[in-house]
Amino acid sequence: TIHALYERGLHLENKPFPIGVRIEHTQEFINQAMLGDFKDDPRLIPARYTLTTMTSNKKGVYTFCMCPGGYVIPSEAQEGQLVINGMSYASRSGENANSALLVQINEDDYGTELFAGEKYIEGLEKKAYRMTSDYKAPVQLAKDYLQGKVSQELEGVKPTYSLGYEFVDLNTLFSKAVNQSLHEALLDFEKKVPGFVTSGAILSAIESRSNPSLRLVRAKENRMSSIYGLYPCGEGSGYAGGIVSSAIDGIKSAYALMDHFGKENA
Repeated sequence: TIHALYERGLHLENKPFPIGVRIEHTQEFINQAMLGDFKDDPRLIPARYTLTTMTSNKKGVYTFCMCPGGYVIPSEAQEGQLVINGMSYASRSGENANSALLVQINEDDYGTELFAGEKYIEGLEKKAYRMTSDYKAPVQLAKDYLQGKVSQELEGVKPTYSLGYEFVDLNTLFSKAVNQSLHEALLDFEKKVPGFVTSGAILSAIESRSNPSLRLVRAKENRMSSIYGLYPCGEGSGYAGGIVSSAIDGIKSAYALMDHFGKENA
């Protein structure tokens, strides 16, 4: 584990990371909103989207890992912590579309102590777990989240999370700064995509593991860590933000490894 390697001398540093929710719409709505008159064109559906904004408190908010015809799924690995994620089957034929809606978090939110970000995430996951029972997802209509009231019934979008759901006020889960950012982003995205909030969209929590809170420090000249022969690369080590960028980073590290040991054994 990272903690075991740290005890053996691995150098680590905190890094910014995102947290947030999953937002679900019907795929039919997304097709209409994105494609208009071409909403039934088999060459284009299921439609996708990417949205970003910068909020007044200088936090970036963006959609990530958009899953057309997809599902919100349980992703926790520790007892008493609740984590969700999203996925699509190859057919992408599910009734709903979902995407992560993420706010960038930094040391202003969690402090400067090493592992402080990790503790911040763990605290939120435990809090999300306590908001419901039996690992059900805490959910809220997006429009009710903006108004700070617990939803009473669904409005056309049924959560796809397989373990069930319970209505909560997600404003009580996040800090003031995160709530402000999510509120402003939802209002902005509603302007960009009318109905993004008001079409019955459902928010589910908590999306907290799209990127790590720690970076494994590596040397610029050869990309090796402080442990000889260990080459951190990709998303898990804090050097990428998705599948493609992780692959590219891994290729570069592989070349660096071959170059180093090739010279050493020459």
